[in-house]
Amino acid sequence: MPDNDKIYQRIARKLNVDQSECVLLLGPELSVNAAGVSAIDYFSALSEKNNVAHYFPNENLFGFVSKQAEEDARYEVVDFYENCANMELLQLIYRIKIPLIINVCPDRSLNDYFRRQLNNDFTQGYFSIREYHNNQEMPSPTKNNPVIYNLFGRVDSEQSLIITHSLLYETMDKLLQDHSLPENIERFLQKASCYIFLGFKYDSWQYQLACHKLRVKDKDLSSQVLSTPEYEEGHPVGFIMCNHFSVNFTPLSAAETLKQIIKNCNKNTLRKDNPLGDFSIYISYSWQRPRKAGTIDKETIVDWIEDDLKVNPKYKGLPQVFRDKSRVENGDSIAAFMNNLSNASMVVQVIGDDYLKSPFCLEEAMGIWNSEGGKNKALLLVAADVDLSTKGIADYKQYWKEKFEKEDDRIKNGNLTPIEQNQEREAHEFKRLVQIYNFIDGFLIELKDTVHIQLDLEKDLIIESAEVDWLDEDKRDALVTGLVNLVNRILIKD
Repeated sequence: MPDNDKIYQRIARKLNVDQSECVLLLGPELSVNAAGVSAIDYFSALSEKNNVAHYFPNENLFGFVSKQAEEDARYEVVDFYENCANMELLQLIYRIKIPLIINVCPDRSLNDYFRRQLNNDFTQGYFSIREYHNNQEMPSPTKNNPVIYNLFGRVDSEQSLIITHSLLYETMDKLLQDHSLPENIERFLQKASCYIFLGFKYDSWQYQLACHKLRVKDKDLSSQVLSTPEYEEGHPVGFIMCNHFSVNFTPLSAAETLKQIIKNCNKNTLRKDNPLGDFSIYISYSWQRPRKAGTIDKETIVDWIEDDLKVNPKYKGLPQVFRDKSRVENGDSIAAFMNNLSNASMVVQVIGDDYLKSPFCLEEAMGIWNSEGGKNKALLLVAADVDLSTKGIADYKQYWKEKFEKEDDRIKNGNLTPIEQNQEREAHEFKRLVQIYNFIDGFLIELKDTVHIQLDLEKDLIIESAEVDWLDEDKRDALVTGLVNLVNRILIKD
């Protein structure tokens, strides 16, 4: 495993030179809309409609029964990408003076953010075989005049969007030809010595081919290639990327990776920080239980928090609030969702008994608590139905032991439905249950000793709050303090 600290330092060193030759590439795992829904979740739901014959999750492409069906779906794809943004991530990208930014998704959220900050002191363009002649004259990318380039079409040109295999094949055929990109971008890529890939899973063949086009291979030994998210050790795709393209994978999220790079950059490489920051808040809770009319439950509290953050003038509309109500049992979807969660500035965890018996919620909890800095950005609200006594913790441990043993017996005895007779899926499910079993008791013991707000929904909504002594973390302190005060205030109001 390479020393990631040294890699961040080397990348920063290459960014710090006046004539920087660095490229930032933004991948599909970063795509999340204003409702907190990832691209793969959104398109999976879209594929369930009658006008879609097939959906290919690795490529996020469709097969349609008619041309009209394709046009109808195109409007919904446009709607997703027009509302696609993670403000904290955009602000972190903006802070670093990277000459060339290539986005493989068609959204223009970064373009719009740069326009608001830099007016017209940057250049933008996109590749499309249907507008092939319109995109050849562009200036050379520099730190002071960066270029943002969408590699597979852009949302404001609907006909450039790639949603079918036939159009992807045509696009890759043109893209892989010599001189297919604007001349100054081709020249920049020839001499590029640093590549930062954020949000890529290279299982999709077009991204492996794109690495060839972007000349990631055959660089000298001083070149640096960094990518997130990482693959499990021994994964064949990870092996190919490491050995063929010399990719160094980092376990950090995209946001944390950028923060590490920023920490090692000199002042001349960074744009002025926004003193308010751009915050995104993820609310992690169990929403599956049916709500009773007229009662106040944990979801009511989540509604209050979200509504207050969106309308309270004190926050000036700053926080971007995500709450996940669209989980699906899909490994790729969960991976994309976890990436978005780990990119959040802070996480509000509303933990009840149902949360601790939900595999989805505990997978979120593992992602939060096992990520670097994850615990420090979590505001914990613990319901009264959570038993943190020694016996209570042992009971939760036993609950998950029985779950994975039952699953193990089902697999061994062959008691699976036709849908479940997918060895890869069942192996993932069993592995997840074992991971939760190994995680749950340590998590609860640490939760018991960690500062948290105790919710008692049965006693006039009065709460007890422990002294909060960790609110001096960078720019986060004022917002977290406000949230603590907010939760206290809304829970004791009439």
